[in-house]
Amino acid sequence: MSVAAEKYEDEVLGLSPTKVPGTIAEAIELKMFENKMTQAKLAPEIGIGQSKISEILSGKRKPDISFLKGVRKILKIDADFLLDHA
Repeated sequence: MSVAAEKYEDEVLGLSPTKVPGTIAEAIELKMFENKMTQAKLAPEIGIGQSKISEILSGKRKPDISFLKGVRKILKIDADFLLDHA
C-alpha cells in the first residue's frame, strides 16, 4: 500500500524530489543513498580505500580517473556529468 501511495505522490501529485546534484560529491552521495550503500561498502567495489572516498566527498582531495571510472561503473553515474564536474 505504501508503494502505491509513494507512486501516486511521485507521478500524479509531482512530489518527487527535484534537486539535481551540482557536484560529483552530491551525485555520489545521492546514488549511495538510493542504493543503500555506505562508503565502507563502496570502497572495495571500486578498489580504493574508504579514507580516499571520504577525502573526495569532503572536498579535501580531487577525484582521479580510477575513482571516476569506479563510481561510473558501480553507481551508474553519467560519464558526461563526471567529466564536466571533475
